[in-house]
Order: sequence, then C-alpha cells, then structure tokens
Amino acid sequence: MDAIDPIIARVSRKLTEAPGTIMVVGHPDDVPIKSAQFGSNLELSTDRAVSVVHRMLEVSDIPANRLQAVGYGDTKPTAPNDTPEDRAKNRRVEIVVVQELTAE
Repeated sequence: MDAIDPIIARVSRKLTEAPGTIMVVGHPDDVPIKSAQFGSNLELSTDRAVSVVHRMLEVSDIPANRLQAVGYGDTKPTAPNDTPEDRAKNRRVEIVVVQELTAE
C-alpha cells in the first residue's frame, strides 16, 4: 500500500457521488526524461494519470467509463521551473470533474 492510497480512496468516495466525467491529469516538471520506462515527459505524465485511475478503480465503485487519464507533458506548469521547489510543484496529478451543460 502506497502512502497516497488513503487519499485516493477518500477522494474517490466523494467523486462517486459527483455527476460527470472524471479526468485524472498528470503533469511532470520540465526536466527532460529519457529512461527505459519513459521516453518523454508526455509518457511520464500519462503514466502518472493512468496509475491514479487504476488505484481509483481498485478502491471505489466509480465505473471505468466515467474515468479518463490525460497526460499533458510539461506544457501546463503551475510554477516556473527555475528552482527545485517550483519544479516539485509542477510534478502533480489533478482531478477534474467535467459536467455537461444542459439547455434550459
């Protein structure tokens, strides 16, 4: 069990009640990665999102068709990538609930 699992479980329980599509979005910092596991920051960010989606499916009753995993690579930083602290802020996973607008 990872340290983040209780948080994912708690968030997933709340999201079960929320209508709409649940997008799990992964982000890295801007340091280029090239490893046996990841060929690029885009792959790393997508893998982060997919990992969270898998855990959400394991710990909740959210139907798989409500979940989407998205990786943006290093294209959407929240902080400059000029210090280790700011790069750490950019390494994140966001969860966004997308609801359809209904015409009245």
